[in-house]
Amino acid sequence: MKTSATALLVTASAVATGAQQAPQDLLADLHHLARPVLIFGSAGDARVNEQYSALKDHAAESNDRQMHVILLCDTPLPQFQDGGAKPEMSVATLAEQQALRKRFHVAPEAFAVILVGKDGGEKLRSDRPVTWERLQSTIDAMPMRQQEMRSKPQ
Repeated sequence: MKTSATALLVTASAVATGAQQAPQDLLADLHHLARPVLIFGSAGDARVNEQYSALKDHAAESNDRQMHVILLCDTPLPQFQDGGAKPEMSVATLAEQQALRKRFHVAPEAFAVILVGKDGGEKLRSDRPVTWERLQSTIDAMPMRQQEMRSKPQ
């Protein structure tokens, strides 16, 4: 009986630890594979739409640069589900939003765009929508991107 109680306690601790770490998995799963672009905001904020549209207008280039858009909005936005070419995208759960707002020091309801490198480091932050040109030039100046461009077959 004592052994099963200990096993139950260990299992419960592991589950609780896993639940606490789950929100971080969104970025951990992309580590060294993609360059996340975090878009923080509320569903009614026109800047969220503006930022997403800038990326959607350059979906092929975004995908070539291995960008992965992560929307951190309080409610799902139907315009992000429409057809056509899109950059790689995830919509964060409420728990993921809270964890990422805390990690990147973004106040609740605040708008922010944060570009994260493949190494997991913050590369660009803005409290306004970022132009495609600025995102492109920031990424293209990164050493990993330079290496990717050199090794890409012509």
